[in-house]
Amino acid sequence: MSQRTVYLCVLGLFSLSIATCSSAEQGWFNPDLLGIGDRGKAGNNSLAIDEKALQRLANGQQLPGTYSVDVYFNANFIGNQDTTMTADGPNGTLTPAWSVNTLLSAGLKSKFLTADKKIDMSLAARDRPVSGILNHVAGAIVQFDFVRRRLDVSVPELYMNKSLAGATDPHLWQDGINASIVDYNFSFWKRSTAQRSSFDNDSAFLSLNNGINLGAWRLHNFSTWSYNALVRNTSAADSTERNVTQRWQAINTWIDRPIPSVMGLLSIGDRYTPSDVFDSIQFRGVQLATDEEMFPDILRDFAPVIRGTATSNARVTVRQNGNIIYETTVPPGPFTITDVPSASLSGDMYVTVRESNGAARSFIQGSSSVAVMQREHQLRYAFTGGRLRSSGIAIHQPQFLQATAIYGLPYDLTIYGGLLGANDYKAGSIGLGSLLGVVGALSADVTMAKASIFDRQGGDNLTDSTGQSWRLRYAKSISETGSTLTLAAYRYSTNGYYSFADANAILDKQSVITTFTPEGIIATPIVNAHARQEMQINFNQSLGDSLGSLGLSATHKNFWDLDSDQESVSANWNFNIKGIGVGVGYQLSRWPGSTIRDDRMVSLMVTLPLSQWLYGPESYHNVYTTTTASNSSTGIDTLSNTVGGTLLTNNRLGWSAGQTNTLSRNSDTGNSNSGNLNLSYNGMFGKAIGGYSYAQDSKQLSAGLQGVVVATHYGMTLGQSPGETMALLHAEGASGVQVKTGTGIATDWWGNAVVPAQPYRRNRFDLDLLTTEKNVTLNDSSMEVIPTRGAVIVAEYGTTMGHQVLITLTNKGKHLPFGAMVTLVREDTKVENKKHYGGGIVGDAGQAWLTGIPDSGILNVKWGDGADSSCHVRFAITEAALKVAEKRNLPVAVNGECA
Repeated sequence: MSQRTVYLCVLGLFSLSIATCSSAEQGWFNPDLLGIGDRGKAGNNSLAIDEKALQRLANGQQLPGTYSVDVYFNANFIGNQDTTMTADGPNGTLTPAWSVNTLLSAGLKSKFLTADKKIDMSLAARDRPVSGILNHVAGAIVQFDFVRRRLDVSVPELYMNKSLAGATDPHLWQDGINASIVDYNFSFWKRSTAQRSSFDNDSAFLSLNNGINLGAWRLHNFSTWSYNALVRNTSAADSTERNVTQRWQAINTWIDRPIPSVMGLLSIGDRYTPSDVFDSIQFRGVQLATDEEMFPDILRDFAPVIRGTATSNARVTVRQNGNIIYETTVPPGPFTITDVPSASLSGDMYVTVRESNGAARSFIQGSSSVAVMQREHQLRYAFTGGRLRSSGIAIHQPQFLQATAIYGLPYDLTIYGGLLGANDYKAGSIGLGSLLGVVGALSADVTMAKASIFDRQGGDNLTDSTGQSWRLRYAKSISETGSTLTLAAYRYSTNGYYSFADANAILDKQSVITTFTPEGIIATPIVNAHARQEMQINFNQSLGDSLGSLGLSATHKNFWDLDSDQESVSANWNFNIKGIGVGVGYQLSRWPGSTIRDDRMVSLMVTLPLSQWLYGPESYHNVYTTTTASNSSTGIDTLSNTVGGTLLTNNRLGWSAGQTNTLSRNSDTGNSNSGNLNLSYNGMFGKAIGGYSYAQDSKQLSAGLQGVVVATHYGMTLGQSPGETMALLHAEGASGVQVKTGTGIATDWWGNAVVPAQPYRRNRFDLDLLTTEKNVTLNDSSMEVIPTRGAVIVAEYGTTMGHQVLITLTNKGKHLPFGAMVTLVREDTKVENKKHYGGGIVGDAGQAWLTGIPDSGILNVKWGDGADSSCHVRFAITEAALKVAEKRNLPVAVNGECA
């Protein structure tokens, strides 16, 4: 056994024994005992040790200094920060030198600092670091894990501000940087037939969510472009007839900015009013309203999810207030749409599903709010003034003023109400909500309105109509049974009641939307008739591991002046049997005052997990097969079989291929077979989708592209669509680094990546250290930000560019002390300001592992407090050393001598 090995073994044993001694009788080991003969006479092989550094290390304590650490406050991740640690803790332990504002931002109550006269609480001093500040907080515990670079601070909950899940302190919210944004969604669909006398159909859709951010102000524009071409081949004259329609619409343009002091959002332009008191309407004007996102998670608003079933590669179109707001192509089977633009959540959504054979069906997705409830002494408000925008082509657009307020009272009660006034319309509403304990939450309100409408006997004469509308809303979640009744609403209106939107729609005399299909033009009604009763329900029930879950979404509406009702029902039951997924669906649509007959469809879907059966549960890629059968009241039954899965790293590529057999019970239409192929790719610059299907006498092709372009002073960044609020991850010089929170997201050539973020919430983003390039070192792998609504917030990761080096440091031929601190001296101050610089700690035999080291430079080494306890080391990396390191896949070996 070598002499050096003996030294290290003895040192390890004594260090372990010393660290476990009691604090009352702390032991001390004299390093001279490690010497054999006269200490220091062993020349280059001697083990030089700094006694003060060794004593701290033997006690399990690290040396004071500035460290890049992950900070956790009461187990909540605060962020990765460069933190100065001083030996001011109990028994000389390290404790952070934080400022007063740092503790306040973590949630500490200010009164527990103001009570201590030794702490300067003036505004000018609140940002100054205070050594040992946690010593002034009784019960505070600091744990510094040097190996994991983690700092845990624990403070008794008595001293902390209480908050609900998801709540953050407003002074932590960040407005982000100036930016220009274009979030796009483009899709194309082409259908052609082989028959001489037939229809060919081409359609395209583009939606743009544009934005410009200047400080806290955001300029938004939501625009769409739709194109539809019907080409009819006439066999008799051997000619074609082409009917083309295209439309560009700037649906909404507005400016907004958060106002944290009133928990509100100021909007100027095209917006929509809240739906909690009055029905939501679109307007052009000014609004100051409570921003629901600022509230904790439990108090946030209800958002609808559109569900349906397609029997082939189908085109799904979502309309609202006469405008197309969303369009996409879906493969056969059940589909779910959760990314309808938030700028359009105003009024019911009319969903049309066009199958590849041209058949079309429509249904309604309601968008009412849940029971109105508010926390005690909390206010939710909205003040709106502007001009009504009932649709993109509406003529009658009166000016109006509206004010609503919701206030939480003691004993779990909520009172709410509002006023709405225009030239030809006046309305007032008042209601009460109550939390009924285990029963759930219930709110009830009445709205009284006076409207000027056309005389019911005909003609253009206006007459006054007065009435009331009563409404009940109920919500309940039972965790023990897995039941969630997220929405149950009932409304009854008297014969003389008209909502503001209905009254003005009648004056406009608009009632239908026209849709081009291969069979011609279908008129889908927008029901603006005289509503009498309306009910909506959204119910989810967990049935256990074996029976899965049951979901129901339904809306029913009848009218004073129509004989038939409007109905839309969507139900699904999904469960799993030994890895086999089974889904049962039912859908019903019924339209009043229309020649379109009731449309009912029942579907059954069975999914087999082929990857688990073939490769086991640890299979990296997913492979499955799905069989879907459907029965429709239109007389068409379908049976489709699909096989699909994922490929490439991080499952970026999704694929599916299938065959569909259609059986028609109508004598005038025959049976048919068709096939389809679908691909989707999630890349660092966006998401691409494509599909192809064929039938006996037709074929269709679909394609789509979704993504975002963000221009900032960091460069032009392309990425997958992040939504309204986003984070720009910036790791300068580190290209191709994978982001863990997302599929296919990686940094570009500027080191940038765009990812979605939740406003007013803590957002943590992790980079994959294993995907960095060889000479790039990430000093930070995780960052946390709290953006305001619509912000482009930057999470900047420290990077070091250069070699990974294992350097042996000596001073007058002797190895430098164990535990000495090594830093790289940067002569270029511009580089120093932009990046972290390399550093490390001397270990055994004077060796230190360093990253981000240039070809040559100067190192500063410090191992004590005296003037003779530091030195500078010049180094240079040779080509030969680089080749050896590359060949062996090891750090570059370098020697350095103190100057």
